[in-house]
Amino acid sequence: MSFNKITSFFACFIFVCVSINAQLLEPFLSAPQLNPAPFTSAVAGGTGLIEFKLNQVDEDIILTAGDPIFISVQMQNISPINGTAAVAGSASSLFNWTYDSGTNTLLGEQNNTISGDLYSGGITIDINVDMDTEEQQILNGFTASLIQSSSISATNDLTNDIVSAYSWAGSDITKSVTFLPSVVNGLNSSMYIQCRVIEQNNVPTEGPITVILPRDARLTFAYDSNLTSDPLGTVDNQDWTYDGTNTSFHIWTLNTSIAADGISKFSMLDVSYDPQETSGVVPYTFSILAGSGSENNFSNNIDVETLSYFSN
Repeated sequence: MSFNKITSFFACFIFVCVSINAQLLEPFLSAPQLNPAPFTSAVAGGTGLIEFKLNQVDEDIILTAGDPIFISVQMQNISPINGTAAVAGSASSLFNWTYDSGTNTLLGEQNNTISGDLYSGGITIDINVDMDTEEQQILNGFTASLIQSSSISATNDLTNDIVSAYSWAGSDITKSVTFLPSVVNGLNSSMYIQCRVIEQNNVPTEGPITVILPRDARLTFAYDSNLTSDPLGTVDNQDWTYDGTNTSFHIWTLNTSIAADGISKFSMLDVSYDPQETSGVVPYTFSILAGSGSENNFSNNIDVETLSYFSN
């Protein structure tokens, strides 16, 4: 074998050996999640959990003095409960955590060896929901970034070092009211009214829900808290408390939660309307008070039903 061939052989052998023994220091972040998603509403002191994973695909990453890896968790419209005490999970102890309330950022500094061989450790953070946002505005969430050290820079892939998850917070309730019949002739005592309060954003309501109706001396009824059905079907009168003492409004209050995409209904039978020897039309406005059920969309809280009446 010639000298040149021998030299080439050993060069290739050394290259292969170096390649086989080279470390692949490639930590990355994965699996960002929010729980629940959507978040519960800040109006009622909503809380939740954010989660993501730290992974290393090959060799252990030894802590190098003065050259640690950092993880930054920047939050928007949410904040950690009790600062650094909110951080947990199997990988969280590999970092010393600090919290900057001004930038709403948790920063973890590597304090130990990060295990390799496809190690996957979770990091979780208990959070408060600080502001409600609508479904059309996905503004509650976090971005977690892995900040590399110089010891991993040669093999680290920057494209998988950032993960994020964003959602919104708050339920949305609306209402629908039915008057039957909607036309009365003379004194009528065979009407009934059903009011349906509907959660339509797949988030359970939190806290009281209040519905009001301005008083009209011509419209009278007795509320039956034991009523379980009306001509339209089942109702939930036992869940609603009626207050008839206010001189300006009829008031109904629900103190139980409406399930995500659920409905709660109350009804009045034997409703009487006295046209007082006149004819015309009269609108009745049922309103959900703003903030009821910890919702954040108040634009659909009013339903107006029009009653036509004749003297005889």
